[in-house]
This record gives sequence, C-alpha cells and structure tokens, in this order.
Amino acid sequence: MGLFSKREHKAPDVCIPEHARIKLEKMSKENAKEEMKEQSERKIKMLEANTKLKDIRQKDLIWKAYFEVTGVYSVAKTFMVTGFLESGNIKKKMSTEIEGKKLDVTDIMIAAQKVNRLFEGQDGTLFLKCKGFPVIQRGDYLKFE
Repeated sequence: MGLFSKREHKAPDVCIPEHARIKLEKMSKENAKEEMKEQSERKIKMLEANTKLKDIRQKDLIWKAYFEVTGVYSVAKTFMVTGFLESGNIKKKMSTEIEGKKLDVTDIMIAAQKVNRLFEGQDGTLFLKCKGFPVIQRGDYLKFE
C-alpha cells in the first residue's frame, strides 16, 4: 500500500426497520397491481376498437376509402380534418356524405406538403368543402366513394 493507493469504498449497509420494510413491500405490490390493471384496461380498449373496426369493415366492404378522424378544424366553409386512412385511398374531388350534406375533398396534405392522393396506412389532413355545418367529431369514420 503506498502513500497514494486507492482505498476500496464499501457501500454502507442500510438498516431498514422491520415495520418500514413491510410497508415498502406492500407499496411495491400495490404499484405492480395498479400497473397490471392499467395495462389490461389498455389492452381491452384496443381490442374493443379493433373489433369495432372489423365489424364495420365486414358490414360494408364496398367502401373505396375508410378514414378515421383524429382532429377537426373549421374555417369558413372549409373543414380541415386530420386522421388515419384505414383502407383504400383518397384523391381530390372524392366525396362523402354526413347528415345529408355532401363534403368534397379540395386538398390533401401529408406533413405540411400538398399531395394528390392519400394511401392506406398514412396519416394525413383533408380539406373538405361543404354547404352548411355537419357535425364531425374525433373518433368518427368517414367513408369516401
């Protein structure tokens, strides 16, 4: 051992009283149970959403495009609708009908760039022109023909 040799430092032993150790174990078990509950609830919600989508697809397979709405913004007579295209593809001048009102696609954007077509599996923004104000909400599905 020289004058400048390293000393090995041991981690100090921590003495946890028995009553505190039991309390910590209970807390960790409760946290684990809560996390498992949250995970199972998330899985159930995902399964419900998937079965809802499968049921809708089976009922009406003739749709050309199936668009899930995640956001809606209204500017004058134009709606800006963001979402995810579940199936098919959407082009400009395609239309959908909501509450008896016809909505026409005027523009399509993906990541702030104008495009001519939105393909299956892509997130995008649709600009829809309409007379009147139909109610479009987050979670709605629009079918385009």
